[in-house]
Amino acid sequence: MKIAGATGVAGLLSSQSIAAADDGEYEFDLVEATATEIYALITNGDVTAKEVVEIYLDRIEAYDDELNSIITVNEEALDRADELDEELEESGPVGPLHGVPIILKDNINTDDLPTTAGNTLFEDTIPPSDAYITAQLRDAGGIILAKANMGEFARGSLSSLGGQTYNPYDLDRSPGGSSAGTGAAVGASLGPIGVGTDTGGSVRIPAVFNSLVGLRPTTGLVSRDGIIPLGLSFDTAGPMTKTVTDTAIMLDIMAGYDSSDPATAKSVSKIPSEGYTSYLNLNGLEDTRLGVIREYIEDDPEETGIDAGQPLEVTEHIESAIDDLEDAGATIVDPVTIPDLNELVNEGYVPVGYEFERNLNEYLDGLGDEAPVNTQQEILESGTIEGGIIERFEESREIDVETVDENVEYLSGLRKKQELAENLYVVMSENDLDALIYPTASRTPAELDEDRPSGINTSLSPVSTFPSISVPAGYTPETELPVGLEFLTKPFEEGLLIELAYAYEQMTMKRQHPSGFGPI
Repeated sequence: MKIAGATGVAGLLSSQSIAAADDGEYEFDLVEATATEIYALITNGDVTAKEVVEIYLDRIEAYDDELNSIITVNEEALDRADELDEELEESGPVGPLHGVPIILKDNINTDDLPTTAGNTLFEDTIPPSDAYITAQLRDAGGIILAKANMGEFARGSLSSLGGQTYNPYDLDRSPGGSSAGTGAAVGASLGPIGVGTDTGGSVRIPAVFNSLVGLRPTTGLVSRDGIIPLGLSFDTAGPMTKTVTDTAIMLDIMAGYDSSDPATAKSVSKIPSEGYTSYLNLNGLEDTRLGVIREYIEDDPEETGIDAGQPLEVTEHIESAIDDLEDAGATIVDPVTIPDLNELVNEGYVPVGYEFERNLNEYLDGLGDEAPVNTQQEILESGTIEGGIIERFEESREIDVETVDENVEYLSGLRKKQELAENLYVVMSENDLDALIYPTASRTPAELDEDRPSGINTSLSPVSTFPSISVPAGYTPETELPVGLEFLTKPFEEGLLIELAYAYEQMTMKRQHPSGFGPI
């Protein structure tokens, strides 16, 4: 694509492919461009929103056959870009994402595109209205470029409608789930930013495996209205980006009270009036105290059953990250011990299975005449479901939906959630900690046909309801697979979370673009 007068682009997009053409115009490909940079390009007049959208559509066409990350491309994206270009000329930018394309996980409602959860029954199901966060992103000037493939009904990285998504850093390995398509698409720059959902780790797992920043907010900070649920006590949406700056921008847009989701009432007065972007502080690690959950840092491959060397490769990067944090002025408390950590995380996650059928049936009822089926049972009986989520369907059918709230195991799980949160509060208070740190995943992404122990550490956040963020922390030396560091803070301390993650990111600048998906 040629853009006249774009000579200022080189300074702003130093990582891009920029070359002078014979006629003096400039060509560039938005590899590794951030939302912040794209917004600046558009509002400065260096490029139009339509031209940006065309570039990303070209990247999807060029690369998604390899990744299988997209279910639906928005055919109206170019028209919306035209509208935004006209509005910019007439009255200026409509918001902080003016003209920025967004990849949206396909369990988040869009009133102009199907929302499928990756299931073939929902291939043509267009919800009657946008999800709350979809509307917020559009109002901020964002353009929904495409709906991303996902682990069917939010589990795994395989769906009956979209098939298997592949990891751009190694096409033979898992991209992480269940926001697999968002992770792979943003990781390979088929779109600059995206949104995933997280019930047990589904924003942060694909974030670490695709070398992205992934934020899971405090439960209740971001509305779940219009999102196909898995378990509402755990569900939330979160940004998936290449930089902490873009994450902060998106969180400013997505967070807030929504009367359609009563849980968001907890966020009232908890959101900083100056916005989360005000926490982008280069010196944000100075005089902080960070506790290391050593239990999540593996150093003995024989005990884990993971191939020798893989966890050690991850561990080396995490140990290096801890050193970097200390060099930046943080006091490291190593180790800290969370009483009954694994037991409480595992048992505290049990309620998801009890909530699934009831919550999904409520969502289907909200679709009205657009619903292809009326109940979870009908989905199960259709025989369309692929992957591990079928077990969740079958298990939930054994539960009496009408008496879930009286079930002893369900109530016990909720109590374990509360106990885990209490233990975290106590440990952080007694050690005067600002945050806890640990590897997002203690292992590299598994090969697609590999049966490997989990090594995933993301459930601590949803079970406790404490927010967390995963940030790129390097790549394994031989396989060149991404490693991520996770920060966890107390509820509604997302500002502090942004501050810590930004200072670490800017100090280390670990993210690298996957080599097979460069300029087209």
